[in-house]
Amino acid sequence: AAIAAVLGILVVAAAVGSGAWFLLATESGARWLLDRAGEPLTYGELDGTLAHGLTIGELSYRKPDLTVGVNAVYVKAAVGWAGITIRRAHVEDLRVAMSSAGDAPCADCEPDVRGLLESLALPLTVRVEALEIAGGRLLRDEREVFALQRLFLAGAWSDTLALDRFELASAVADASGSGRLGLREGHLLELELEAVLAAALTGLPATADVGVDVSGTLDDLLVSGSSGAVGAELEARVYTLLDTPAWTSSWRPLRALPWRSNGSTCGRKVRSGSTRST
Repeated sequence: AAIAAVLGILVVAAAVGSGAWFLLATESGARWLLDRAGEPLTYGELDGTLAHGLTIGELSYRKPDLTVGVNAVYVKAAVGWAGITIRRAHVEDLRVAMSSAGDAPCADCEPDVRGLLESLALPLTVRVEALEIAGGRLLRDEREVFALQRLFLAGAWSDTLALDRFELASAVADASGSGRLGLREGHLLELELEAVLAAALTGLPATADVGVDVSGTLDDLLVSGSSGAVGAELEARVYTLLDTPAWTSSWRPLRALPWRSNGSTCGRKVRSGSTRST
């Protein structure tokens, strides 16, 4: 809601003209705009303007179960009748920390991912020409879940998060592709992904190349993929991804193997991370 309010102010200001000049072309305007986000958002020093390039130091957003912080953000933006365009943005050291409900960590509590996705939907379009994140960490109850080396993306953000292109680099995988995710009810998902997985992730003696296509909703996804390193193609149907995931799958080899040439499985995920047939 805070993000939507700030972006709405920008669009209204663009219609007025002089307001847009104040917000985009002066440091005071940028500071006034950041202050409209309210108490959850704090920031350090500002340098520059949104129109010519603004650097924001020690930016942080805090809620009881979520903290997002960065060491520094550089952003250059433009506003027009069609919406907001982020010409370039660069984020240094992104930190996202999620905590379980209550005062103490709760192993059985799950975050409200659907609510989080719906809260990200915007009433207008923000076009991102280039966004780069240099370094990042995702933590859950103070334990590191994922470490990011670099993320680049270009696309658009409204009631759908559309990625025209993204590139990701981490210690366990390098990936690139495109896709879109609906942020409103239903959460339509489309994804085309090519990745190279590290041996530490797959258990194979070397890295593994993987191609994946995903389509459907978060409650009913069709996933197809192939890997030259593994020598197989996989097709799976995944149900209720955010609740109690269940799936059916089948695979076939890309080349002759000394064992049975195809197979199929079905199962559901249990809390320990193991699987059992249904």
